[in-house]
Amino acid sequence: MKTRPGNRQRGIAAFEFYFVLLASVLLLFMLILCGRMAWYANVLNKAMYDAARMVASAPPEVLTNTAVNPQLFAAAGNMVADALAAAGVSPGIGPGSVQVLCDDVTCAGNIPPQSVSLHVRLPVTPDGIGVDALIAAFGTSDWNLDAVVEVSYAP
Repeated sequence: MKTRPGNRQRGIAAFEFYFVLLASVLLLFMLILCGRMAWYANVLNKAMYDAARMVASAPPEVLTNTAVNPQLFAAAGNMVADALAAAGVSPGIGPGSVQVLCDDVTCAGNIPPQSVSLHVRLPVTPDGIGVDALIAAFGTSDWNLDAVVEVSYAP
């Protein structure tokens, strides 16, 4: 039985379709993941900037007083957590997740700082829409989005 030269190409279209489909689905999930990360970063950055402005507008006797400033820092953390929750970012951040620094050291002493910065680590977890497999493909299911916002101190 002789084979015709055209018979060896049989099924190649299905094979090519499979690989194109696979690449397209992975690209779609990657775009969804990148879009979600950009959205989280944008919401987090805006919330942190508002909280940093609130802390930076506090009077020097409040900002540098270690007996009073924990309440101010807790209010800043709550402001960030509330903004994340309002935007639907889940799981959000817990209490004490926002670190406030004055001139890159803890806010204490008698000298008003030149700048105030907020540092936050937002855990990003799989969302259950198919991106879970893509996140797991990178070797971990726990990602963190770290953000720092620094503003000038202007009471």
